[in-house]
Amino acid sequence: ISTALGPNQALIRPGQWGSPMLDVSVGGGPSFPVTVDSGASGLVVPPAFVQGTSLGPATGTGSITYGGALLVNYDTYLTTVNLGNGIVTDPTTVGVATSAYVNGQQITDLSTLPVYL
Repeated sequence: ISTALGPNQALIRPGQWGSPMLDVSVGGGPSFPVTVDSGASGLVVPPAFVQGTSLGPATGTGSITYGGALLVNYDTYLTTVNLGNGIVTDPTTVGVATSAYVNGQQITDLSTLPVYL
């Protein structure tokens, strides 16, 4: 079934394991899929997802732990998030991963990190 989206509607689709997924872009960068999670603390993305964008200077730093095993350190930036179909946020805080660890072991390829919104 194909139905056109109305104004202020974004397309959320089921992911590989049934999780709700949404394609977003940060700071005018490329579009990428994120898992929509009502318990997420904010948007933290791998650096590859904002490559080629001009986010400006970092506004801070932070860290978050997912599931008690994955620790992600990040720099924060004030930028827009495009949710698709013309829906773009005002500048909001977005984290860009700087390092990550699973059970104390460093992850060398940050592009493999999960992204939650």
